[in-house]
Amino acid sequence: MMRSVSLSWAGVSSVAVAILVFFAVNLVGHQVLSKYRIDLTEHRLYSLSEGTERLLARLDEPIVLKFFVSRSEFSKMPGFNAYIGRIERLLHEYARLSNGMVTVVTIEPEAFSESEDTAVGHGLTRVPDGQGNSAYLGLVGSNSIDDTRTISFFVPEREELLEYDLTRLIYQLNGRERKVVGVISNLPVQGTGGGFAPGAMPPQPWSFLVRLESFFDLRMLSPAGQSLPEDLDMLVVIHPGGFSERLVYEIDQFAIGGKSVLIFVDPFSETLAAMPQGSVPVPDVSTGADLNAITQNWGVTLRSGKIVGDLPIAARVVQGQDATGKAIPYPVWMNVQPDQFNVRDPITSQLGNVIMATAGVLEIKPESGLEIETLIETSASAKLYDYETFSTVTNVRQLLEDYQEGGERMVMGVRISGTAASAFPQGYMETDNTRGDKDVTASHKAKGVINAVVVSDTDLLHDRFWIERRQMFNQTIAIATVSNGDLVHNAVENLAGDSSLIGIRSRGGYFRPFKKFQHIQRVAEQQYLVHETRLLEELERIETVLVDFQSGKERGDGTRILTDVQRDELENIRSTQLDIRQQLRDVRHRLGKEINQLETTITVINMFATPLLVTMIAVYMGIFGWRRRGRGVLRQVREISK
Repeated sequence: MMRSVSLSWAGVSSVAVAILVFFAVNLVGHQVLSKYRIDLTEHRLYSLSEGTERLLARLDEPIVLKFFVSRSEFSKMPGFNAYIGRIERLLHEYARLSNGMVTVVTIEPEAFSESEDTAVGHGLTRVPDGQGNSAYLGLVGSNSIDDTRTISFFVPEREELLEYDLTRLIYQLNGRERKVVGVISNLPVQGTGGGFAPGAMPPQPWSFLVRLESFFDLRMLSPAGQSLPEDLDMLVVIHPGGFSERLVYEIDQFAIGGKSVLIFVDPFSETLAAMPQGSVPVPDVSTGADLNAITQNWGVTLRSGKIVGDLPIAARVVQGQDATGKAIPYPVWMNVQPDQFNVRDPITSQLGNVIMATAGVLEIKPESGLEIETLIETSASAKLYDYETFSTVTNVRQLLEDYQEGGERMVMGVRISGTAASAFPQGYMETDNTRGDKDVTASHKAKGVINAVVVSDTDLLHDRFWIERRQMFNQTIAIATVSNGDLVHNAVENLAGDSSLIGIRSRGGYFRPFKKFQHIQRVAEQQYLVHETRLLEELERIETVLVDFQSGKERGDGTRILTDVQRDELENIRSTQLDIRQQLRDVRHRLGKEINQLETTITVINMFATPLLVTMIAVYMGIFGWRRRGRGVLRQVREISK
């Protein structure tokens, strides 16, 4: 009996010791190991990238980062405590890796204090706390020559891009000479040319251009110009239509001379098509433009009059007054997935999704002898539309009803390198030198090494396809919803010769679609689309008849005069209308049934299969352990009996 009591106390003591050890380990771990972490995300979104570490290791001058945080005010707002903690940890990690070149100062500004005056003076966003005071959550960085850069407010929606924002600020303060990038565009990228509708917001520079201006010395060049500045490091050409022969020659010689060129061409610019008539910067620019006169010598041309559609990656739209009120796939607006980018090229290796609208197809000539590497391509289900046919389509459903998979991948973006011949083998002969132009034939190059990237869409640059504007704390915040801006910035940065930020910028916001769901939904939509369209057309006809019928002869008091026959006919029309609506509901029900069944199956697996598996393992181990203990007891009994 005493032995049993002692064993019981031993068990209680063991449990007590285990509990104490558990709390001790957690306490020590919190104090000692809190600065260490393991990032198990697929793209290591919460670890400093190699690009950041390289930048910090080669800083040329000391940088001071002043972190303004109203800790007590933000502690009352859900979610901000953890966010502030992450910002602070990241800032101290920057200081640790910079070998003393980065100093972090945390400031908690009080009302009407000098620190608040400093925050206000640098333009940090003032957030009202509801009690008449202001709260701050921003950063001011400065270097040895008093150049300053700010993050006016750390927006929680940009948390995945927090490292990029901080590294960009340090990059700008580091004092390196900025590359000179020329931009020639027939699209109103600077905000000129008016809005898309009367009463729209005042024109603003497109967001991709604003981003580039933070890193490069941009030179906006006129598409009506005749020459290029000699100090350009690289050139960006957007929608090259209506260029003079002299300017085309200048671009040819710029590329042949070994300087990098980024070209965006398009068989159909939705941006120009949507603009009010007469607001296009160059009147003779059509909605389609290419630079085939030059690029054909590089082994790449834009296929004329063709628009590519890709149903598996189609963006979804609601067309006008669609009676169904639901979004349907629009094949010519493509939500290009990460697996359709070249994973070996630094420009596209870590991109998320990119929206491309009415893009074209690039034809590659292998016999050109140049190295042509595909950067962006469609899926194998893509289809080509003739522009003439596409321009007559008034209903999105027509594009879906006629959709037939092409069976091959089509190229929408390429990198070109190697030795190419000039498109002007005899040079360019100036017919009128009265303008004082330089002698363009004196330095003519018949061939040379080129480094170019060509993309067959210009609409991807417009904010409507990748920027969402939100109101937060009385200010408008531009949030990138897809990676269109990253694609442009990566290309310019890489071609200009500095790719230090590419791997950082492209790490955030990876879209992971449920491809099985999308495939089932796409098949179901195509299966029922014809039936649904016929029903909608019949419903529209019935409703038109009903309106016409009800607009018949009126009495003086405004009531309708209907005979018995007309009343019966009216009832039949309304009955048919209700019947068609019921059929439409049935079609939509069948459309979603297969998807709902799959969702239910996966939910059941997630909820029950994993716990069941763990339970089975535990039962197995319990039984196995019991048998092992039982065999041990039998051995002891045999030994005692001996």
